[in-house]
Amino acid sequence: MGFIFSKSMNENMKNQQEFMLMNARLQVKLKAYWKQKRISWSCQKE
Repeated sequence: MGFIFSKSMNENMKNQQEFMLMNARLQVKLKAYWKQKRISWSCQKE
């Protein structure tokens, strides 16, 4: 019983880590995207 529980815990931890990694990558992409957007907007204003 303990083995099955620990196995599902490990699986859950792995999924959580993968999710956090994907989330971090997405945030970096979004930051870069918005930075570019701001630059293009500031160029248009002038």
